[in-house]
Amino acid sequence: MRILTWALRFFQPPAPTDSEDTSVRKKSSEGWAFSGPITVAQVEAEWLRNRPESLMTRPDMPQEPFGFVNDRWEELKARLRHCDTLVRFSTGRASWENLAGREGLAILRHGYMVDKFVITIHLSSG
Repeated sequence: MRILTWALRFFQPPAPTDSEDTSVRKKSSEGWAFSGPITVAQVEAEWLRNRPESLMTRPDMPQEPFGFVNDRWEELKARLRHCDTLVRFSTGRASWENLAGREGLAILRHGYMVDKFVITIHLSSG
């Protein structure tokens, strides 16, 4: 019985670390879209294949996935567990209309978004 109790506690969804509700159900109700799963290898190959030309010609640009922010990508990968799903996300339409849209990758665990890596930020209307 103790092992079962421990196992149940161990596999409980993580509580949000701040006041934000990180459940996929809540985010989806706010208009967020999730697609996937996608593998780490797919993400890295896609980025290296589709990175902007301006970044490819910079001599100081690290030639690894996500270039200057590769450290953040490596942190996200390190948080992945065998039970997790790596997905793409996009914030809701209202956030894009208000110049606050975000797109990127997220780790989903037991129905909660436990970490995200923002790739695109909408900053202007032009």
